[in-house]
Amino acid sequence: MSGRTRRSALWVALPVLLIGSTGCFATRGDVRVLQSDINTVRAESQRSAQAQAQALAQTATIIKAVSDSLSRLSSRQLAFEGDARGEFRRVNEQLVQVQELLGQSASIIRGLRAELETASRMGGVPPMNVPPGTQPPVDPASGGTPPATPPTGGAVIPNPGLPGPNQLYQDGVDHFRRSSYESARIAFGDLLLNYPGSDLASEAQFWIAESYAAEGRRPAAETAYAAVVSKYPDSPKAPDALYKRALSLLEQDNTAAAKPLLEQLIQRYPRSNAADFAKERLAAIP
Repeated sequence: MSGRTRRSALWVALPVLLIGSTGCFATRGDVRVLQSDINTVRAESQRSAQAQAQALAQTATIIKAVSDSLSRLSSRQLAFEGDARGEFRRVNEQLVQVQELLGQSASIIRGLRAELETASRMGGVPPMNVPPGTQPPVDPASGGTPPATPPTGGAVIPNPGLPGPNQLYQDGVDHFRRSSYESARIAFGDLLLNYPGSDLASEAQFWIAESYAAEGRRPAAETAYAAVVSKYPDSPKAPDALYKRALSLLEQDNTAAAKPLLEQLIQRYPRSNAADFAKERLAAIP
């Protein structure tokens, strides 16, 4: 029994007790006063109960409103995350498609240039992509035949029978894909020796490093990767070469040498994909 209920029962029983204890001394006025007090207590109890019920109802309403708001927010967040994941997936798929198309286009262009070089060589026209100053001057009196001596200045004159840079590059890639790594290095080496200013020189140097890595010759591969960065720092292959060199050192548990290379990669080529890989590798190093 609650305290309020006990008090109500006490007030109800009090007249009987007073009458029983005082005999006939309790007047009707006293009974009326007592009855009024009892009614007051009852009214206050009812008002208190009603106030509590209203407070509980308001609290339940507020809780329900908050719960509904949280549910709506959660649904919106899930929908947003789903839309964002879908959009990122579509963007990644489009990037992959663009990269594939670019790779195919570059391969087609190199093949066409190699064919043009072959045709020009057969027709007596100098090969394409030879740096300025490396082509021998043509003597009009000789009918277009280059002279036997090189021009002054120490410039390298490619052998007239040597394929052009694009053909050498394509030959090197073909040999590499057939796992003929030594033959690939010969083709890439001829490109670097005879066409050092070609736009394919940095890629040829990178493929030389890759051929050594494929053979498991890590010291030679690391040296070749370092040559890409030192000789062609602005080449798109430079960050990849720097990352490959650091990765080789990590595979040998040489974190002391690999960590500075990864940090250098992030600092010098912050927008490259290799820099993102470098950040992940650095985070994994204890």
